[in-house]
Amino acid sequence: MSITTSTLTRAAAGAAALSGLIYIIIQFIHPADVVASLSTQMWITVHVLSFGMAVLAMIGLTGIYLRQVQKFGLLGLIAYLMFGFFFILQASFNFTEALIAPLVATAAPSSPWTSSDCSAATRP
Repeated sequence: MSITTSTLTRAAAGAAALSGLIYIIIQFIHPADVVASLSTQMWITVHVLSFGMAVLAMIGLTGIYLRQVQKFGLLGLIAYLMFGFFFILQASFNFTEALIAPLVATAAPSSPWTSSDCSAATRP
């Protein structure tokens, strides 16, 4: 099997489509955005899926850009860099939400920063 331009374009399209499918699935299974959800397995699962979605979207976006690079020009490069930065930033936030936030929530459950009452953080 040889790697050709059309094979890479198809793979990038598949990655973009899978990313979109994961995005749709996440909407139905995402737990409530409350502190109590941070220590659940569903929270971790959803954010690991979100991380994978961001990585797949970046692969798909790169393939689409490289396929059309001659036609996109400078404006297309700027758009690709901005959109790519969004997915890199999203992946880093999802990594933190999936693997670091649950550890903080279970290690410091009485901290005012993990309280669901926002006014607790401002109390003396």
